[in-house]
Amino acid sequence: MPPGWQPATATGPHWQKPPFDVASVRRFDPPMSAGTRMFAAMHFGVALLASVPLLWFSDVLALVPLALGSGAIVALLWITGAVMQGRLSVRAALGIDLLLVLAIAIQR
Repeated sequence: MPPGWQPATATGPHWQKPPFDVASVRRFDPPMSAGTRMFAAMHFGVALLASVPLLWFSDVLALVPLALGSGAIVALLWITGAVMQGRLSVRAALGIDLLLVLAIAIQR
């Protein structure tokens, strides 16, 4: 049945809902500067490029390097989202990136 359809026996206030207007929905679109957009695009590109070798060699990697690489990619994507939403500054994100790189370098 199409959206909004109700059975003929549906009566009472529980079934009486106001009509839904898609045009009135406000999209989540936080303002981003050009620098933030560039940072996010570059971060996403790095995450994508890091995922390829991790997936390619996942069958021969030991559990610890595989888990560290996967965790680093998830953290990178989380940082990208936080910067895009304005919850984290680009400077703080770059600091966290540096810590991630150092943590991975120490493990090797």
